[in-house]
Amino acid sequence: MPPRPEIAEPRKRKNFTENDDILLLKQVIADEPFRHGGGKVMDKWDKVAEVLLSSPA
Repeated sequence: MPPRPEIAEPRKRKNFTENDDILLLKQVIADEPFRHGGGKVMDKWDKVAEVLLSSPA
């Protein structure tokens, strides 16, 4: 009998608040991650995420 595959635990989704949305919008306006070409777009989005994660909630 083949081994039984393990079932992954479902991840809990984060429900973002209106304040989270506003902080994201302000950071996107400040950093303009969509304006950078040449393979830098994802680096800029990573920076947006880094700033938001380091700011107090």
